[in-house]
Amino acid sequence: MADLEKYLIIIPNTIEPYGYELIKIIAYPKGFRYRFRFDEEWVDAKVRDNLKDLPGEKGIIIFRDFISATFYPIRFFTLLKAQKIGKIYYFEYELEGIVDYDSDETWRRKQIAKINEDFPQYHSTTFKNNIG
Repeated sequence: MADLEKYLIIIPNTIEPYGYELIKIIAYPKGFRYRFRFDEEWVDAKVRDNLKDLPGEKGIIIFRDFISATFYPIRFFTLLKAQKIGKIYYFEYELEGIVDYDSDETWRRKQIAKINEDFPQYHSTTFKNNIG
């Protein structure tokens, strides 16, 4: 599983319409170029302050289940371009390998639990679910 300290992290939510991106991110072949966009409020200050230095950085896409607030690492990438237009940040990247999960369900659950335990050490944002 990925060491979160080493990677730029992009976190799309599973809510509509963003959840549908998961299918594309898994299905596209290694080397495919893709793009995410985020409103300014969802981009960490460390990223905003170092935008021009980010191309070439390795990263990991971690989907966040909106209902459970659980993180699921999905796929690695290399950032190609990062830019801000207005209050929107655009991140173009090249897809790398898919995160390798253990085939044993018990170990797989432990892998996911570990990522979710470790995440707050490397990311200061608190995610709150606004349901209902």
